[in-house]
Amino acid sequence: MKISMASLANLHGKELESSFIHTVGDEINQVFLQIGGEWFVVVGKKGGESVEFIPSADPVTLDLELRRMPMIVQFEGFEISAIEAMGKELEGSGFEIKFSEFYDKGLIIQSIYSGTKPENFDDCLRVGVANYIFKV
Repeated sequence: MKISMASLANLHGKELESSFIHTVGDEINQVFLQIGGEWFVVVGKKGGESVEFIPSADPVTLDLELRRMPMIVQFEGFEISAIEAMGKELEGSGFEIKFSEFYDKGLIIQSIYSGTKPENFDDCLRVGVANYIFKV
């Protein structure tokens, strides 16, 4: 089940409580986010540029190798002000999650196929932080 952009809007004002990444070898395969008491997973659609943001079981109960990622952990405990799809709605290449306490950065989760894809990586995700400036 995919989540629509309207459903993502319902997550505004809720706190990012916890997060994990699931890796296969050295590739990020899934990103788990606990938002407002519910777990969600961002996963790349096999063979394509798009990702899905879908409800998930608590990842600790799944038989997966999980890791914490400081790039995501820095946003834990903060309120989500927006979740915006990158690319076409429902078939987007990723998401940017913005937090009300951070006016100068946001969390980005994208398909590895967004933009230039590194060699020897397939069907995985990349995670980044967007940095914004307001004054020069």
